[in-house]
Amino acid sequence: MESHSAKKEDVLIYELIKHKLDKIYTDNPCYYDVGVNDPIIYNNTYLFYQLGFRGVLIEPLPFCHENIEKTRPNDVLVKGAAGTTNESGRIKKRGSHGGGSYITDPKWLGTKNCYPCQIYGINELIEQHGVPLFMSIDVEGMELLILNAMKKKVPCICLEHDKANAGDLLKYIQTTGYEIAHVTRDNVILTLKNAK
Repeated sequence: MESHSAKKEDVLIYELIKHKLDKIYTDNPCYYDVGVNDPIIYNNTYLFYQLGFRGVLIEPLPFCHENIEKTRPNDVLVKGAAGTTNESGRIKKRGSHGGGSYITDPKWLGTKNCYPCQIYGINELIEQHGVPLFMSIDVEGMELLILNAMKKKVPCICLEHDKANAGDLLKYIQTTGYEIAHVTRDNVILTLKNAK
């Protein structure tokens, strides 16, 4: 099994949820990829796409959309950002190869590499598309904001982390019924306790 993730997170996720994959039904997606950027390289959901599963890809950067649509035509692409509520905002590109992005306050931000962006509430997206088996979240430091807003539990979550949010992540885990299944250099993989 060839990994497309930075540190084989996709293979780790597969091992955690493989016993549930045969129970996927057409009404619910297998995965959500929140902050796709590249649909193959360093991607936690492409392995599942190759295995024939489908999901919802959420990406605010407009220059990423064509590649995502061409590479993953059977997934649903949401052209915008995930957030806590539906609203309009702006997104800024950093660095090369996508390089990450973040929602910004247009009052203080210059216009270079900055794009208007529709923000979709994570609960509204789940209501519209269904609860997935797993969710990959890479939204440049906004991961816990999205997790704390979610009303429905996702059995497995892979999120980007850094030392700055470690205390908040631990607090989230202690109060929501999740446990740490794996930690890689860039990501933490959470599973629901006692999930069958």
